[in-house]
Amino acid sequence: MLYLVSTAAFLGVGVAPDAADWAVMVDRNRTGLFIQPWAVVVPALLIVALTTGTNLLFDAALDKKGRRP
Repeated sequence: MLYLVSTAAFLGVGVAPDAADWAVMVDRNRTGLFIQPWAVVVPALLIVALTTGTNLLFDAALDKKGRRP
């Protein structure tokens, strides 16, 4: 779900442009990628880290409960 919201905001469909959102930060700083790359890379890496961490957490919870074949 976070990936879907981030993608929608990046494309301009989701959150309002003045809202504080990681995808909006990536979109606004995309033009300055070569001048200050960390302004784009850090929010993008935070999105990836949060999504991966959430997936790993739920995978571990499902394995612990024995719901996976």
